[in-house]
Amino acid sequence: MAVDIIEFIPILIGLATGYLILNRKRKRSEEPEQDERTENVAGKAAHNTIIVLMLAMALIGYGDIFDLFKMGTPATISILFITLLISLIAFRRYYNSKEL
Repeated sequence: MAVDIIEFIPILIGLATGYLILNRKRKRSEEPEQDERTENVAGKAAHNTIIVLMLAMALIGYGDIFDLFKMGTPATISILFITLLISLIAFRRYYNSKEL
């Protein structure tokens, strides 16, 4: 299975553009990049994301054991990865909006 490098050019351009935009935003803001509150928010978000990820893995695992549904490895990994990203973003936004 040959992979053509041309297929990855849009992905690389998108990643580079996103990095440049985020880096530029950080440099313009006057806030410190990391302080105690930022670490606290990131820690709580990561902790709750791990809990959500474990629940999703348990749901998929028990669904397979009890023959409720059958999923292959790529489908399982993609569902867990999407769950991880969405829950981490949601928890970070939630905890950033609260006073900790």
